[in-house]
Amino acid sequence: MLKKFNVTNYNEISFIQSEDQPTVLIIAQADEYDYSYKYEIGRYDFSTKEGYLQLLNGTRKEYKRFNALLNNFFKYNEYFGWNSTIVSNCKEAAQQTTVSEVIEEDTTEVIEVSEVIETIEINQTTEVNEVVYIVGNRTFTTYTEAESYCNESDFDPELMIIEVATSEPLESTTIEQEPTEVYYVYNTTHNSYSEAYNYCIINDYPVTMILSSNYPTMNNERLQQLELEYKFSKHNMNITDMKEYYDYIMVQHNSTDQLERYSKLRSWIERYENKQIRIKENKEHEKEMAIQINNMLSDLYSIGMVKKDYENTSVTFYYLDNELIYNWSSGIPTEKMYNELTEVHKRYYNESKAV
Repeated sequence: MLKKFNVTNYNEISFIQSEDQPTVLIIAQADEYDYSYKYEIGRYDFSTKEGYLQLLNGTRKEYKRFNALLNNFFKYNEYFGWNSTIVSNCKEAAQQTTVSEVIEEDTTEVIEVSEVIETIEINQTTEVNEVVYIVGNRTFTTYTEAESYCNESDFDPELMIIEVATSEPLESTTIEQEPTEVYYVYNTTHNSYSEAYNYCIINDYPVTMILSSNYPTMNNERLQQLELEYKFSKHNMNITDMKEYYDYIMVQHNSTDQLERYSKLRSWIERYENKQIRIKENKEHEKEMAIQINNMLSDLYSIGMVKKDYENTSVTFYYLDNELIYNWSSGIPTEKMYNELTEVHKRYYNESKAV
């Protein structure tokens, strides 16, 4: 029976919105013997931006970004199907939740910051002498802290940081905040995917260069580097870069650019992995032949064969009853020596045992 600690595949996965916590997405897997039973193997709370997933190696991994959690399923099955409506419902529930932060200067001075969807409302009833910096639903007391948070989250500090002076009383001041998700195309920033898409079409850029600020494992500089490798150095692209670019391309919107890169990268990766399999098989084959060569030499030594090496030559000679029965030169391929020695072994050792 399926248990959390022994998840070995991601078959029969379903997404379920929690009834008592609508911001929570429950990831369930049907029991392989009775599909009517479902077990929770992961969850993600779109309000707190925290979640976990039981991995196939038996460990549990915590996640701060939903896309990073979701990528596990596509790595296991590139055609993984998931219910985007359920996910959207959880996101919408999270957006409707009011998040408040209270910053205390002392016991008599309090600043309360509340965020509802994309609107931040600041209410101040007492006068304080300070400036706060707001990024999304986060408030910082210094610009350096706010700028550091933007850099870690791939946000543009100039767009995302709002400076609020609190030296004078404010009454229900409403600040319209930029959307928390923006889209990058090379060195430009766009507020929506459609805007970024149109920019790519007009400038003849690959649509795959549209990078969401919420994408967990790629930044703009790295994406440009991988695209350059793909276009101009594809034959020198190492397998690590191929797989990194493939993982990114795999979850992008369908387009001619996406399908082309997906197909080529997948083909290159499969070709590389098949080559590595052949190399491993050849090494195993050579190792087995080397073992057999040693066994055949031991057999021949057991019936009186002797080995002789001579100076100034790289050839080794083997004699049986003063008869030269085999010789080999340094550098001979293992397979050639194996084939030759097999004939010698059959002729002398097998015949001697048959007598």
